[in-house]
Amino acid sequence: MTMKEKFNRGATMIKNGVTGAVKGAFVVAVAVPTLGLLAHIAPTFGDVNLGNDYSLKNRFETAYSFNTPGEHKYYHATPVVNGYNTETTKERYMASPYATYGVIALGAMAGAAGAVAFAEEKRKQNQR
Repeated sequence: MTMKEKFNRGATMIKNGVTGAVKGAFVVAVAVPTLGLLAHIAPTFGDVNLGNDYSLKNRFETAYSFNTPGEHKYYHATPVVNGYNTETTKERYMASPYATYGVIALGAMAGAAGAVAFAEEKRKQNQR
């Protein structure tokens, strides 16, 4: 294998890795808010009365911003048991910017690794 072939092979792997990383990050960046929206809607189907502070804006602020005020990280919920309201509790949105950006980064790494592995396998098959 000549130096030119090695260089071209390396450049192709880098190109495939970057392309895969961008695609993987994009897919996860679309999936995360969609799942956040579903998580926001889910409690409305249960036996719970949600307070006025239950907000989709606050949920996404908690999920994406590192400077979220404390009052935006929580909401009030009153469970309904046998048709009667019970004690109101302060619930935390299950979201964190560390988790959000961490999952997007993992999606990018998985996309890059998958694209490079796929391209390498395709190259090996073409050599045969």
